[in-house]
Amino acid sequence: MQISKSLKSGSDPLGRYYTNGLVGRTLVREMNLENPNLVVDLGTGDGSLSAEAAQIWTSARFVTVDIDDGISETNNDRLKNTRSNHYTFDVLNSQLHNHIGLDLGSADGAVCNPPYIRPRWRKDFAEILEDAGLSGVFPSIYDVSADVLFIAQNLRFLRQSGRLGLILPDGIIAGERFTKLRQALINQHRIERVIELPRRIFRKTDAKAHIVILTKDGHPSETVSVERLEANGSLSKRIQVPIDKAVHRIDYSYIESQQSQNGSSKLHLSEICEVLTRGQLSSVQVRNSDINIFHSTNFPKIRDKLCPNVPEKFIIKKSESTALKTSIAEAGDILICRVGRNLEQKICYVPKGYVALSDCVYKLRIPLKFRVNVLKFLCSADGQKKLSALTHGVGARFLSKEHILSLMVNVDE
Repeated sequence: MQISKSLKSGSDPLGRYYTNGLVGRTLVREMNLENPNLVVDLGTGDGSLSAEAAQIWTSARFVTVDIDDGISETNNDRLKNTRSNHYTFDVLNSQLHNHIGLDLGSADGAVCNPPYIRPRWRKDFAEILEDAGLSGVFPSIYDVSADVLFIAQNLRFLRQSGRLGLILPDGIIAGERFTKLRQALINQHRIERVIELPRRIFRKTDAKAHIVILTKDGHPSETVSVERLEANGSLSKRIQVPIDKAVHRIDYSYIESQQSQNGSSKLHLSEICEVLTRGQLSSVQVRNSDINIFHSTNFPKIRDKLCPNVPEKFIIKKSESTALKTSIAEAGDILICRVGRNLEQKICYVPKGYVALSDCVYKLRIPLKFRVNVLKFLCSADGQKKLSALTHGVGARFLSKEHILSLMVNVDE
């Protein structure tokens, strides 16, 4: 991810969100790398990350590479008082080391803020992944994004026990499809720290990202240290996550919310849920329908922590519901927004009749004896905080069924 020069979007045409100074300083400081001789910065962008590193590693030689020849002057200006060499070249070329005259396995440290893009697959990407031991972590080559390739390329340049500090999107830290990648990085190397960054730390985007610090070929530890960078620049209390749990998710907000959900009077939603499913109609089908379909934009506001009812215009007759090929909510169901900004604030109740749902809305059916408690929890400040912690995604945030069912609700109130 690298804050953008573009006024129209968060990233520039190459998918870069330029590194915030606070983030850069935190990344370099928390790497705890003493007196490195050689540091590489692949996809250096405007050089801000290397510039932060040069203030701490004053005697290091820096090698920076970026495909964009338009930023070389800015980069060189930032590093003009350091021992540095900048190269304009494709960072994801498997022969990069030959073009810049730098041996693989020679760098003591690497800092990197990869772009958020999905490049067209090239045959030499397989060599990069293979050298880094990451060739088997995805079922398809079309699942390999630039950030994964940047991780692999950095690992190729690092010496054994070299230290890598990256800024990675939320999906790699919390997404289900990256489980094997996390497992490979934990088992083959050593993930030292994961520091969750505040949302909107990158200008003009709600993207959630994390600092990740790992040691190449390091002996795996029993835990991974997980923290959060607060808005004032301080770090939260550190949580030690066992590696068997870290494989599944290592984002601080989620881990913190799970730890706070203890208590003998609480049950997982999975234990009391009768139905959890979502609609099947797309936003285009919603717009073209003659029947009012309940969509993510139709949730009324929660007021005074009370769950609102579905607006009357979305209540339809049973005869209308049977004609629609989508999930239909019934009286007593709870509706939860699946995707979008502030989704944790979008909860409502079906008081009567039937409601047709878009694919952005879940229906949750809970037995009557637990229904009031679940509604109170979901609409409370604590419930919304926990729902927010469960979300992940770099662009649009979303909730999975698995994460909703992991919520714990007090059933004795």
